[in-house]
Amino acid sequence: SVHDVASFIKQWLRDLPEPLIPPDLINNVFNPQDPPTAISLLRQLPEINRKCLASLFAVLSLVLAQKSKNQMGPANIATCFVGSLTQDSKGLTKHFAFTLFFDTCVPYLNEDGNDFILPQE
Repeated sequence: SVHDVASFIKQWLRDLPEPLIPPDLINNVFNPQDPPTAISLLRQLPEINRKCLASLFAVLSLVLAQKSKNQMGPANIATCFVGSLTQDSKGLTKHFAFTLFFDTCVPYLNEDGNDFILPQE
């Protein structure tokens, strides 16, 4: 079921040796008061992390597109996945505004949903 898939993804994210989004990047790069810093964070992610995040965001976008059927709106998605993405805030010194980060990054997904097409600096 969709719940089994979500549980699997959450557990996989938690079992990674390091959080998919390193806390130092959230702490030092991402500023919710300046949404373009989300793109700066994507640029600084290791390639494999960025591509995994793109794939995850592509799936979450599909889930959100069906929110009238599955009751999974942005707040529910954040509740379900932030703890796994940050491995329960390991190393975070500030709040991670996930919904803003997600909304800022999703428009940059490539058509295959396996990476981001980032604008030139």
